[in-house]
Amino acid sequence: MIRLIIISVFMVYFQYFYSANLGFFNTVPNLLLPVVIYYSLIRGNITGLILGFFLGALLDINSPTTFGISTLLFVLIAFLLGEMRSKINPRLNRGEQKVFLLLILFIVNLFYFFMKDLIFLIFNVGQVLPFLRIFGLVLYNTVYSCIIIIVLFFIDNLKISMKSLE
Repeated sequence: MIRLIIISVFMVYFQYFYSANLGFFNTVPNLLLPVVIYYSLIRGNITGLILGFFLGALLDINSPTTFGISTLLFVLIAFLLGEMRSKINPRLNRGEQKVFLLLILFIVNLFYFFMKDLIFLIFNVGQVLPFLRIFGLVLYNTVYSCIIIIVLFFIDNLKISMKSLE
């Protein structure tokens, strides 16, 4: 749990201060979404929901006119992935699991960015992005999501104990 909190704080810091530098055609990638995806699939529904709520709220603090949209979408994504976790076939081989995870990353990024844009369009809040620009952002964010999930996987599988440090 401490590892999860440290990772979350680091990712929020990185999202606020460095993600604008990683932007693609004046868009900012969402680096918190892969954290919610990973922990919803690995740890399950409750951890994903709590993490999705807090990371979404921290992301929404930066944009008060659209407050709650990222929180709503993160919680919805965490719930759906947590429910889907129990239905994933464990008999898939490693290659199929990687392709399946990549497909999930793409679909979740597509869902997040299109729903966010649709909510902006419905409530006439903020600037709506053109379709091709959103699709480019989805592909770009999927690549970042893959990298972040690989790093999270390695961090999560590190077994560091005080005895091994002595």
